[in-house]
Amino acid sequence: MAGAGRISRHRLAAFVAILIALLGVWWGVRDRQSPATPEPAPPITSGPETSRLQAIGQGLLSVRSGMPRAEVEALIGRPDPKETSPVERMDGQTVFRIRYMAVLRDPHPVAPNVRGYCEVELIYDASRSGHPLIQIIFTPKLPPPGVRVARAT
Repeated sequence: MAGAGRISRHRLAAFVAILIALLGVWWGVRDRQSPATPEPAPPITSGPETSRLQAIGQGLLSVRSGMPRAEVEALIGRPDPKETSPVERMDGQTVFRIRYMAVLRDPHPVAPNVRGYCEVELIYDASRSGHPLIQIIFTPKLPPPGVRVARAT
């Protein structure tokens, strides 16, 4: 009987050691996955191209789904014709896409974690009058040469 108790204590000690190790791993993973506070806006160095992209980013803060294309363009400017896609079908709707490059200093409600240089894709309903905006997609990108955006720390 004494031997059975001793094995049981060894197993219990091993179980407790494993449990403590797993708890430590869980605690470390949990800390990394907890939602972080938003990072401050990255500082931006000036330059003509950077200023233009920053102005587009500022205008995008007022852009919302449902706005007619003319209102959107009044806020962020006319697109480069090369960045306008042909009309296509998407989820049963007739749409066209326009891409802009921008520098975001402040978060947009659609993409609260995107800051700095990014590609913005605006998807419009081609079948309705005024071509209302139906979707906004922000994709972070590395800035090209000539556009200097310091990374947030």
